[in-house]
Amino acid sequence: MRKLLFMMTIFLGFIASSFAVDLSKDKYLRFEFTWDSSYFLTPEAIYRICWEGSFYEKLSRSDFRLDENGWFYYDEIMFIPELAVKLGGNCKNNEYAQMRGYFYNPWFKVTYSASSSLSENTRSGFVVYSAENLGTFAFAPTDHYESLSWNYDHIPWVEGESGYGIGTVIKMTSEKPFKKIMILNGYVDAKKPELYRKNSRVKAFFVRDLDNGSEYTFELEDCVCFQFFNLNHETKKLELKIAEVYKGDKWEDTCVSAIVPESHNDGTEAYPAYQKYSCFDKKEDILKVIDLYTSEYKFRKYEPDPYK
Repeated sequence: MRKLLFMMTIFLGFIASSFAVDLSKDKYLRFEFTWDSSYFLTPEAIYRICWEGSFYEKLSRSDFRLDENGWFYYDEIMFIPELAVKLGGNCKNNEYAQMRGYFYNPWFKVTYSASSSLSENTRSGFVVYSAENLGTFAFAPTDHYESLSWNYDHIPWVEGESGYGIGTVIKMTSEKPFKKIMILNGYVDAKKPELYRKNSRVKAFFVRDLDNGSEYTFELEDCVCFQFFNLNHETKKLELKIAEVYKGDKWEDTCVSAIVPESHNDGTEAYPAYQKYSCFDKKEDILKVIDLYTSEYKFRKYEPDPYK
């Protein structure tokens, strides 16, 4: 009997791992990895398109993978799609950001609250996974060309209810109006990537725009990537209630790493309100962009500037 249970555990683990890997293969992906380029992933290849230099290069599909913990890797470097930063440095070296005390989108000056938050004693001391953590995942860039610096001291917000926290409410209030938000789901820790799967993640938020009376349902992909949502109207007050979760492999605690307004002019105003958009794009859109660049521009292999 024990042998049978052991074999079943191995089989289920294999199925779960296979599903996680397959998620990267059956979807078309657009992601930013450097400030001057975009990468378009198909099941067969990766196309790097450099906007300013008007050239592209075709890369091996094997350079990209999604591991069993839900994290994306490009050329064995961990990264988060839609955050143009490679996870490897330490933001504490960013003296300017530390001095200014900047976090992502400081101009919105968002305040957060939640109907509950988890607190616990850990080896590092007493920790409160407060709603304020939803805005501190990264430092702002110090200049136009610098990517966001990941805050390695960041911890997520975690609901404090028994069970999976269904019905727990997050409220965010901004000093400036916004019409888009970006969400980083789950417990995202670049030093301990296994915490994403071990804890629960939000599968769906029920959302209320408290300024305009609009209501939405935000459905989230189960992977470590930023997911974006357009709203019908500009607002300063938003309420998000956990409606459904992806259950953690070890703990019931439901975690969210970031919820912040999005202000970049990236063409998303053309998306119908309300509509989700994220690093996962429609197959037709990805192929259209690739066809445009591969037909209009002569292929040349990218070579780094030797003087930089």
